[in-house]
Amino acid sequence: MHPILYSFRRCPYAMRARLALHASGVVVEVRE
Repeated sequence: MHPILYSFRRCPYAMRARLALHASGVVVEVRE
């Protein structure tokens, strides 16, 4: 089961967090 990341498209911090997680190779389920 993957950790769930709640991201908001308007929030730049959420985008940075997603990019950092993808760069580190962590598989995360993204829910808008």
